Amino acid sequence: MSAEKQQLLYEKAYCEYRLNYVNEAIDTLDSIKEPDFRAKELRAQALYRLERFDECFDQYLDLIKNSDDDYEDERQTNLAAVVASLSINGKEESIKSKPQIEEQTYELIYNKACALLGSHRYEEALQKLNSAEDMCRKTLEEDGATEEDIESELAIIRTQIAYCYQLQKKDETALRMYNQILKQKPNDSALLAVVSNNVVSINKDQNVFDSKKKMKTALSETLESKLFQLQRQTILFNNCLLLLHTNQSDSVRKQLEEIKKKFPQQISETIL
Repeated sequence: MSAEKQQLLYEKAYCEYRLNYVNEAIDTLDSIKEPDFRAKELRAQALYRLERFDECFDQYLDLIKNSDDDYEDERQTNLAAVVASLSINGKEESIKSKPQIEEQTYELIYNKACALLGSHRYEEALQKLNSAEDMCRKTLEEDGATEEDIESELAIIRTQIAYCYQLQKKDETALRMYNQILKQKPNDSALLAVVSNNVVSINKDQNVFDSKKKMKTALSETLESKLFQLQRQTILFNNCLLLLHTNQSDSVRKQLEEIKKKFPQQISETIL
């Protein structure tokens, strides 16, 4: 295969990936006989998007092992995110040799904390998240970021801190943090959906009007490609509970049928 044809296949795969035709992008990348680093990097990103975390983990290990450039920190961060996703999905044991994740950046610390959350090690996760929050502000201030940009990045970490409290049944603290995040009106629609859903989970059969508004945000169709499957499933399941609390039994049955069709193999949780 000529270098020119390989270049064209990479460009085709990149366009498919950007247009959210991720499976097609994988097929195109797999048709390249001698993929270069760019193709392998894009394939790793596509595998992550498709939640094929085991394959993604192996791909990043290969990239890190054979790379010698200025993108080592970025790949380590991505690998840490994959490990966290495996942990959250209960697949951490599938990692044959868990890499030693350095904690040089706030992103790495954050991903390490997410992995700890997935392993139900909440106190350790909270310590890491607090460290990530401190380092995030310090790093971005040194980089000259605006306060708005800093708060936007911190909102992601603070959401996980609130979630950590929620998992420990400290709902009052978690709810206060979630509401503070929502008051900032974050631009990240996926984050907004997660926070809104988790508030609904805490509200249960209380503050139903508020829960309806927040669930409408979480159910936005534009979020289909921005949330993981477990997150989408959880939001639908929590909507079922909300409908149940408001005595809408017919709507509950319809929603459950939708969940069964979309996620036949999954088990529901009530919070993300």
